[in-house]
Amino acid sequence: GAASPPAVAKVDAKIEPKIEPKVAPKAIKVEPKKTTKGVGTIVGKVKGGSGDAFVYIEDVVVTAPKASAVMKQEGKQFIPSVMAVQKGTRVEFPNRDAVFHNVFSVTPETPFNLGSYSQGETKSVTMTRPGVVNVYCNMHPQMVGHILVVPSNLYVRAGQDGFYRLPNVPSGKHRLVAWAPNAKPVVSEV
Repeated sequence: GAASPPAVAKVDAKIEPKIEPKVAPKAIKVEPKKTTKGVGTIVGKVKGGSGDAFVYIEDVVVTAPKASAVMKQEGKQFIPSVMAVQKGTRVEFPNRDAVFHNVFSVTPETPFNLGSYSQGETKSVTMTRPGVVNVYCNMHPQMVGHILVVPSNLYVRAGQDGFYRLPNVPSGKHRLVAWAPNAKPVVSEV
């Protein structure tokens, strides 16, 4: 499998006993932190997604620091094939193959075409709008990648088992979204 991008937290296995038996995407609970006033941790489980599901808070918008992420082209595939980045993040697409690639997206909110480039070259795109950006290679139709652009740093990749732990969520009501490629997002009020 593809390696997870460094900005994505792993699921903390110690939380498993705290999860209630109801484990649909809407079956979440808030686990308030005792040490920090005004924030809590949301824990739960997403059904489906095969380890490619992400959970994020939709209604908190934070200006991203100057950040970058990498979706490399290697073995005629995108690695990782699925990733999440905060709005404003520059995504780099290095070509690690001995063949030319042409990375592009026809996503209406974020269309781009990086043109053909050879091994060792890197091109990039800054993700300026929240949503899903589907990425392809013009020369290799089997190459498909998905970039989930989220409005803040309040996101996490669910584990292979679907469990997630999303810390530092401000107190109050929020819209929690569970998303995976080729699936309809599930929105829950928390």
